[in-house]
Amino acid sequence: MFQFALRILECGRVGVGAAAVSLLKNLLASVVQAAISRTRFGKKLCEFDLIKQRVAKITENIYAMESMTYHTAGLMDTYEEPDTGLEAAILKIFSSEGVFTCVDECLHILGAEGYLRDQPYEQYLRDARMMAGFPGTNDVTRLFIALRGIQHASKDLQGFFKTLKDPFNSLTQFIKKAKPDFKTLKVEEVVLPIFKKEALEMQADTLEFHNVLKATLASYSKNIIDQQMLLKRIADIAVDLYAQAACISRATRARSIGLKNNNLEVLLAKSYCYAAHRRILGNLELIREGLTFMNSDAKHKEIADMIFRHQGYAAELPTKRMW
Repeated sequence: MFQFALRILECGRVGVGAAAVSLLKNLLASVVQAAISRTRFGKKLCEFDLIKQRVAKITENIYAMESMTYHTAGLMDTYEEPDTGLEAAILKIFSSEGVFTCVDECLHILGAEGYLRDQPYEQYLRDARMMAGFPGTNDVTRLFIALRGIQHASKDLQGFFKTLKDPFNSLTQFIKKAKPDFKTLKVEEVVLPIFKKEALEMQADTLEFHNVLKATLASYSKNIIDQQMLLKRIADIAVDLYAQAACISRATRARSIGLKNNNLEVLLAKSYCYAAHRRILGNLELIREGLTFMNSDAKHKEIADMIFRHQGYAAELPTKRMW
């Protein structure tokens, strides 16, 4: 019965991804038509670079959502008893937050028309916001992703932690375990040459993620369950890695079999992977800084505690004293 309930939850999360993709495709079509038909300062809206940038980012996110949705649904349909709880949770977070961001970008392009009640756009925004809380809030889902991943990682690293307690008596094993095995990951061998750069970056990010996770588990051990800001970054890295894999896989297939507009898919995948790689590097650096208490996590906790203590914003107005 419990497994049946979990399967329903996973299907619901995949449904969020499908709904987000459908919503954004319809909205993007309306936005593109508006950008093509409207003129500002003697130029079509679609000719402005900032409008092009917004449309490109929206399209990238739609492509990533759609790729992840098909990939996750495919995993669920392929196996008789699929274990796709992690993938479905990642898809739900990415889609529910991405759809809200993309709708907001669309409203920027539409201008004041996006806020009129006789237009459908404000409804899109409300529908997008609702997805973040169904099924389950994204904060809780992030903790699930991070702890579920750590649960598997900790089993593989048990031997490593034993050597940490007495490394000098097992120096050879310690050095072997401390070094990642680069031979186990050869992502560039299963993608087209056009994606070699992205595949190598993804491989390097995965290996560095492995090393950072080892250091994190060694530092916090079982107390990691209480480090929610850290767990959020771990989950965000997992989301970006999964999204990259789905995009590269789909674009590789599209190019290999000659699907229509496969050159667009290649561009979308490469552009998305570039942005995801930069986010992963940023999150890895913040995790490393957190291990030495160099990031702002402790400050954020202290600020929040003060706000709760004062029951609201407590900074004094600068005009209270003029001397």
